[in-house]
Amino acid sequence: MTRVRGALTVDEGDASALQSALSPDDTGHIETRVEGNLLVIEFDYDAIPTALTSLDDVLSCLGAAMEVDEWI
Repeated sequence: MTRVRGALTVDEGDASALQSALSPDDTGHIETRVEGNLLVIEFDYDAIPTALTSLDDVLSCLGAAMEVDEWI
């Protein structure tokens, strides 16, 4: 079985605000947390297609949250 694991680190914007925007996507496969000024997004999936679909959704939400964060 293929397993996809990794982490993304975001060093831009208000990490706490971004984490709050993404936390509804914390499903057990994706976990977000703040470490200092960084937003860390960890993921763990059993299948590549599922990982790609979910990460695409999370990154789209992150992009929208970052745009809103710039306006505030």
